[in-house]
Amino acid sequence: MTTQTALRNHPGMWLDAAAAASLDRLEAAKGRYNLTDAGRTVAEQQGLINRWYQGGVYNRPPYLYKPYEPAASGPHVGGHAIDTSEISRFKAESAPYGWRQDVASDPVHFVYHPELDTTAGGAPVAGSDQVTKDRQNWLNTSRGEKLTVDGVEGPETRAAYKRYQQFLAQYGYTGAIDGIWGAGTQAAHAKYYTAFTAPKAPTVGAWAGLQKMLRALYGYTGAIDNIPGPGTWSAMQRFLAAQWGYTGPIDGVASTGGNTWKAVQRWLKARYGYTGPIDGIAGAGTLAALERAGAANGAAF
Repeated sequence: MTTQTALRNHPGMWLDAAAAASLDRLEAAKGRYNLTDAGRTVAEQQGLINRWYQGGVYNRPPYLYKPYEPAASGPHVGGHAIDTSEISRFKAESAPYGWRQDVASDPVHFVYHPELDTTAGGAPVAGSDQVTKDRQNWLNTSRGEKLTVDGVEGPETRAAYKRYQQFLAQYGYTGAIDGIWGAGTQAAHAKYYTAFTAPKAPTVGAWAGLQKMLRALYGYTGAIDNIPGPGTWSAMQRFLAAQWGYTGPIDGVASTGGNTWKAVQRWLKARYGYTGPIDGIAGAGTLAALERAGAANGAAF
């Protein structure tokens, strides 16, 4: 359970203890930042999700970025994220304290990564509860694992570490597949983390074209609005199940590293010039191929 720690310079705002300590050190050294948000409850996150979908794109507040779903997920609810209007300043000054601008499409949003914090006497102790939780969250998000985020390096987490070590071979990991997150695993993880969080190719217009095809053939009933919401993804899953080997649920959810995106990549590799791995990660190559697919389907339908 997240420990809510009040922020020293921001009455009414809170973060997890480690993130709050980092922000306090940063502001002690660099001065106070203008924060617009920090930790959130599940109910507060659900309220943002509801606002995002209510009324469609034309009624959405211009300052609202797409929130994490489901409500219990995401770094704000975990107490590891802040939003700030001082984007350039915070980005320039906060990196040594473990803060990263993880989502290129949400520039006000910064997430605390304890393994990158060099200001607290070195990296956190491997296997400590919070570090393990962060790793479990990372593997769930980036590699499609379904770990319980409990801070315990039990058998399931160790097995996930082993799978991650096998994957990290392409990022320079040469150590044993032993399920121990040591220095070699961390070094390869850092390379993959940088690649994973790099700005992605834009997808303007891609989903509108795909929505036209999905409306004509696979039961999509929503607006042609270029927004891949649950209705779009449910129709896409029906298309992928019919044509490209998708066997998962028709639930309108497409998680990073999951089977829905892997089926999308199989389709894009066969038809639209995708040449990367079938790993379920919507990187630049996947999104560029999706652009081509959207343009082709938009013209055809």
